Amino acid sequence: MQVGNGLDITAIKNSFEQGAIKQTGVRTDLAIAGEGFFLVKDASTSEMFATRAGDFRTDKNGYLVTNSGHRVQGLNKLASAYTTAEKKEVGDLQIDAGKYMAEVSGVTIATGTEILTKAAGHGYTTSMAVKFSGTVPTADPEITNSTVMYVRTDATNPTTAFTLHRTASDAAAGSNAVNFTAAGLAGGYTLVGGASISSFSVGGDGNINMLLNDGTSYVRGQVLVQSFNNKQNLMKSGGNLYSNLATSGALGTTGVSATATEILAGAAAPGASGLGTLQSGALELSNVDMAKSFANMITTQRAFQANARVISTSDEILQEMMQLKR
Repeated sequence: MQVGNGLDITAIKNSFEQGAIKQTGVRTDLAIAGEGFFLVKDASTSEMFATRAGDFRTDKNGYLVTNSGHRVQGLNKLASAYTTAEKKEVGDLQIDAGKYMAEVSGVTIATGTEILTKAAGHGYTTSMAVKFSGTVPTADPEITNSTVMYVRTDATNPTTAFTLHRTASDAAAGSNAVNFTAAGLAGGYTLVGGASISSFSVGGDGNINMLLNDGTSYVRGQVLVQSFNNKQNLMKSGGNLYSNLATSGALGTTGVSATATEILAGAAAPGASGLGTLQSGALELSNVDMAKSFANMITTQRAFQANARVISTSDEILQEMMQLKR
């Protein structure tokens, strides 16, 4: 005779199915359409977490953070005017607050010429907006510290020489270069960015596109996403965060245990390596299908009632047998 042992929970599994995506209009809200997790880091402990919740904000220092202050991880790319040494690598994503070009000092201008030179390389590209900082050379027409000019790299020495133009169209065409009538200052001149950031947006590939008030734009950084072979090994840490990333089989890592650095290094651009793309100004809603959950609950309830009915019927048969014996 088979005797049951009652009911017991064998396992609790998380559902990582895609949830519906709702538009919010907030440019820092991000949703992953497809596979993948955002990586965020606790700045105080350096502990790494994974999350699907993309309700991000920028803090006072320009870092892209979660509502609990965890910094979103990605690839920082600075404008081409920055030197190689100043370029940042994978880590905390930081969005510029208004400045996008590094100062270029030691610029030399010979008297009565249009050509400016920077022996170590200026890092400019044609149509970049700049202005003088500090001492301003005499030119015709007159320029001041607030005068915005546009760069055109020299055809013969594009990395070390350039000319300045009063309009972007002149720079593109190479016409009407500013003529410096008295220059050759010892120690050279300093140039800074002539435009400031007016807005930014995040593309489907995770690129953070910065729009400047002169109409130009550049890529400031890129949000990276990570995937895991064993998602059920992720542990809930509250606030829509998951921990235990080291043993969950992160993309681009090997072995049973990976460091936070390896997990971050293995992260990839949205849309690559089978990962989902990003939707800016949107959030992923709960992936619970209420209709399906109610249907499953009703099915389970009916199965339980059927089994209970079998037990009741068996009990009634036993009672009848006992009465027959009497």
